[in-house]
Amino acid sequence: VDAALTPKTNYTYLVRAVDKAGLNDGNAVKRTVKATVLAEQLALQDFEAGAAGWARSGLNDAATGLWELGDPAQTDAQPGTCPSGTSCWATGLAGPGLGDNDIDTGTTTLVSAPFSLVGATDPAVRYKRYYSNNAGAAPGTDTWLVEISNNDGAAWSTVESTTASNSNNIFSEIEFPLGA
Repeated sequence: VDAALTPKTNYTYLVRAVDKAGLNDGNAVKRTVKATVLAEQLALQDFEAGAAGWARSGLNDAATGLWELGDPAQTDAQPGTCPSGTSCWATGLAGPGLGDNDIDTGTTTLVSAPFSLVGATDPAVRYKRYYSNNAGAAPGTDTWLVEISNNDGAAWSTVESTTASNSNNIFSEIEFPLGA
């Protein structure tokens, strides 16, 4: 493997086999491929060692269901697991009632620490989430919203907005590019 290949550049190659006697297979077929940069993981946060710079911030006026870090209780509306390990951010860790962990009469906001994308090629964000919006007193009325800022929170752009619930207690893996 040549680590000095230039991304998105075409390279031509020829593969030949030579046996112990020095006989060549005679292959003369050349192929051309474009060099590809493999994804580089800039950060991984599974929250097993703590909050990792994430915290409730901004508007957090919900009567129940504020973001909490820990091991969530299973209810009819959410799994009692985390995507990896036993610690994750969830809107309420208590239970086991159907409405014990839902966000009622307000908003809760979770914000990450800043990430540096200096030198990143084709950056993207990937996360796992479980969202339930099909049970409780007012099904289908809440929105899961993920926003991103490139100016320390002075302005935000929406990257995911949904009212669709996960099903069968299965986490969704979401990925979105951060632009060129």
